[in-house]
Amino acid sequence: MLDEGEVIPTTTEELTHYSMLEEKGCLKYEVGEVLLEQVVKDFDTQLLFINKGITLAETENKFGIVGFFKKIIYFYETSNFCDTKLSRSRNF
Repeated sequence: MLDEGEVIPTTTEELTHYSMLEEKGCLKYEVGEVLLEQVVKDFDTQLLFINKGITLAETENKFGIVGFFKKIIYFYETSNFCDTKLSRSRNF
């Protein structure tokens, strides 16, 4: 992103401000299946914004960012963790 002249969040406050991921203290004592469902939702939220970022970067001809985001999606799609754990939880 820096190669494309983009400013990235660097402080905890900035990361919290721009994040749609949620921390829920009420989940602290939940069973693993419920926690895994929350992880799946977090991944879905991340992928939503990554895909929107790809579209925007393509529109602005920022191909370095497009490539970076596509690598993230490739990692997500090829990760054993995602294939074995998360795909089972998608039917909740």
